[in-house]
Amino acid sequence: MLIALGLGASAVIALLVSLALSEGGPTGERVDLVGRRQSVALLGGLRQDGPLLGEPGAPVRVSYFTDVQCQPCGEYHERVIPTLIRRLVRDGRASIELRHFSTSARERTVGAIASVAAAEQRREWQFADLFLRNQRRVPRSGIDQGYLRNVARASGLDVRSWEDRQQADEVEARLDDDAREARDRRLPAKPAILVEGPGGFRELDSSPSASRVFRAVRELQAP
Repeated sequence: MLIALGLGASAVIALLVSLALSEGGPTGERVDLVGRRQSVALLGGLRQDGPLLGEPGAPVRVSYFTDVQCQPCGEYHERVIPTLIRRLVRDGRASIELRHFSTSARERTVGAIASVAAAEQRREWQFADLFLRNQRRVPRSGIDQGYLRNVARASGLDVRSWEDRQQADEVEARLDDDAREARDRRLPAKPAILVEGPGGFRELDSSPSASRVFRAVRELQAP
């Protein structure tokens, strides 16, 4: 009986300290996602090659480090990234590469794994964009495979192929590469932007504003 009471108390404590973005088990809970129309308008017609959005030959490369399972990162994404895509990627001035950087103790999150798995169908940006736009709508029980499937369907993915891809070695290797670079650069636990062009390189960490990124792109467009 004492053991049972102890286990019950532990379960209550775990429930109280769990975060909305924790990774939970299957719940069957249905969540209505928002932002699908905006995501389609933002990304429609743009070339995707793995994590890269835009033309590979663009004069400037923007690397966007974020944690798709971090609520402040979702707020930053909605505030800054669509503006960068509309004003830099659509006119060919820059391409933007999505890099996954966990801001929690868990180096690989299910959200990051699911996002990278969508790259094979050239829809990583669609998945990550919708996932980030819906941070406040994650079920209280946490992110489970059912919730991820909802995002995958809304992103236009072949769900069965995407689920199989989550187990691929290449997905793990890419996340490890992203995490290693974030560690090597000692990026703080906030979104960061790296800008590289003919004129050199800039590292903009701690959730840089769109204006800071635009200024860096202008400075690096020519040597």
